[in-house]
Amino acid sequence: IICTKRLNVPPPPLFLLLFLIIIINIININIIIIIIIIIINIIIIINNNNNNNNNNNNNNNSNINIYNNINNNSNNINMNINNININTNIISATSRKK
Repeated sequence: IICTKRLNVPPPPLFLLLFLIIIINIININIIIIIIIIIINIIIIINNNNNNNNNNNNNNNSNINIYNNINNNSNNINMNINNININTNIISATSRKK
């Protein structure tokens, strides 16, 4: 008497199909993760660009302020020179009266 015991293993085509389905699911999950990472990176890049633009605007404003200060200082220097000229004129006029 030959005793044959059947194992509960699906036939090869079905087993291959299950294996393929599992692999496809893993690939799909990986693709979804990659897409999420790409989206996060794009958001980070956009935020960085916005920050850079803001920093550039601030730098431009500070440059304008420095330029204005330089102009104001040069105007003050001119005013001082004019005052010195006026003072020398007054002194020479008074010395002439003597």
